Amino acid sequence: MIYVKNYLTFQVFGQEVNIISDETDCGRNTVAELQGQYYYLGDEPPTIASAIFAWQELNKREMDDKELHQVFRDNGFIEAR
Repeated sequence: MIYVKNYLTFQVFGQEVNIISDETDCGRNTVAELQGQYYYLGDEPPTIASAIFAWQELNKREMDDKELHQVFRDNGFIEAR
C-alpha cells in the first residue's frame, strides 16, 4: 500500500495546522485542518500565512507581533537567537 502526504503541516502554538491545496481548471482551492475542524480558505496559496490566518479565524483572535515571530521561528523561517 502506498500513502501519499498531499498537504503541508505547520506548527502554531503546539497545534498542527494542515494546509490542503488543489489546483483545478477553475483555480485553486485551499482548506486548513486544525483540531479536526476544516476551514475553507478559497484561492489561497498553501503557505505559513494561510496556516496563521486559519488559526486566527478558528480561535477568533489575532496574533500580536511577538506571537507571529514565535510561529515563524517554530516553523524554521527565522533562526532562534
